[in-house]
Amino acid sequence: MSQNEPATASSPRRFRWFLWIPIALIILFVALTITAGKVANSYINPDSITAMIESENNCRAEIASTRLSLFSFPAKIEILGVKIGARDEFADAGAKLADRPALGVGAINADSITLEANLLDLLLKRISIEHLSVDNLYVAEFLIEREGGHSLDPLFDPPATVNGSPNPEFKEKKKRRELAKERRRLSKAERGDIEQTPFTISELPLPATMNALNITNAQVNAKIRKTKTRITFSDIQIKVSDIDVAPGDLAGHNRAVVTVTAHLDIEDRDQTVKYADVDIRSEGEIIPFDPVTGYLNPDVIHQITVLKGGKLDAIPSLVKLAGKIEKLNEIGLKLDALAESITLEEDSTVTLGYRDGTLEIVEPAQINFNGHLLTVHQNAWLNTGSNRHEASAEVLLSKRASDQALGNAREFLIEKAKQFSFDQDTVLTYSMKLLEPVTRNGQVWVPFTSKGDFNDPKVRPDVDLKDLAEEMALEALGDLLEQTQKDAGKSE
Repeated sequence: MSQNEPATASSPRRFRWFLWIPIALIILFVALTITAGKVANSYINPDSITAMIESENNCRAEIASTRLSLFSFPAKIEILGVKIGARDEFADAGAKLADRPALGVGAINADSITLEANLLDLLLKRISIEHLSVDNLYVAEFLIEREGGHSLDPLFDPPATVNGSPNPEFKEKKKRRELAKERRRLSKAERGDIEQTPFTISELPLPATMNALNITNAQVNAKIRKTKTRITFSDIQIKVSDIDVAPGDLAGHNRAVVTVTAHLDIEDRDQTVKYADVDIRSEGEIIPFDPVTGYLNPDVIHQITVLKGGKLDAIPSLVKLAGKIEKLNEIGLKLDALAESITLEEDSTVTLGYRDGTLEIVEPAQINFNGHLLTVHQNAWLNTGSNRHEASAEVLLSKRASDQALGNAREFLIEKAKQFSFDQDTVLTYSMKLLEPVTRNGQVWVPFTSKGDFNDPKVRPDVDLKDLAEEMALEALGDLLEQTQKDAGKSE
């Protein structure tokens, strides 16, 4: 045997030793996966998830099935056939799903909710979500109340009864919920006088470790109780990314980027008149939670773009301007073009704030439609529950519509001036002067204020319009005084 033989014989043994390392790791991974699967299946199942939902919210939940995929990276949890409805005795008792009648169509429904989670966390009975997807979300018709709340709101109150016994956390959680509602109704300046209680992680609707949230193919249906107006958002696609939320430090870590696209239909109570038929898009960074209560932030600002080609029914305030404003009628200015249905000629972006049922325009917004330009000024608002509104705005008619309106107004004033003994040139001069406050660069321009019921608003033009008879009388008086002075001079 040569001197090299012992070394050669030991090499395969050393090589086989190194092979055991990955094999051992694979065996360990499989063992951990099986263990995690057993642990996860003990609480990731329809009954357990239903119990978790119903112990935190004043609702009844129903889940058709769950699927757990531990061999994907990250691990994937699928929750299928999700329904949320009004709480009942089965939810109060914590009854098993097999012992309950079917829920039917819930107030909130989803075909599937998919969570991608960390495998080690599952082993430790903890779900740290990396990505959450909700597909085919459907919100059945809910009512928007006069005070700004909505009929889904009670579903998210804490339950008074859990598993057939009084909820020991009910009073504290109810207090927090009412605090959040009260703060939601107040301005930032007013909120300083409201009692502030510490934030607890149990109040946070989203996990702190979530990296992204996607909602696809969603539809939301609503109806305003007072007017019975129907609002439908369809084909909703929502993406929430760059999530930085720390439950213990919402002041420093409380941001996310949200992108939304959807189609919006607004119809009358009988669905015979369509007030709006538009596509919308919204994108931007938001502060998702109120730093004090941990509930959704009432001061979230949305920059919403209504896409070109969208159609709107005539806006009630503009219809009033078109022919029902006395000051405009006195000078013969008929703005019939403003009563026509609206087609948007380009994308229009509106920056909106929403608080307790009230929409407020945060920055001036311009809308190009039918050749006209409508500008709505900052701080205009609309309460979706009561239909009350107040807005300062201005409208600039197209050149074609302006020429027609101004021509008709001049003819009206000339006819009206025949009662005075003035020549035609004088009448035309004063007609032009009367129209000057409502013209800009040869086009009709009317600043106005609209308030009251949105569908039957009180509208006034914010310009100083004079009456032709008054102007002609002053002119006649001036001529009379001048002639009197001349006659007095001659007599001397």
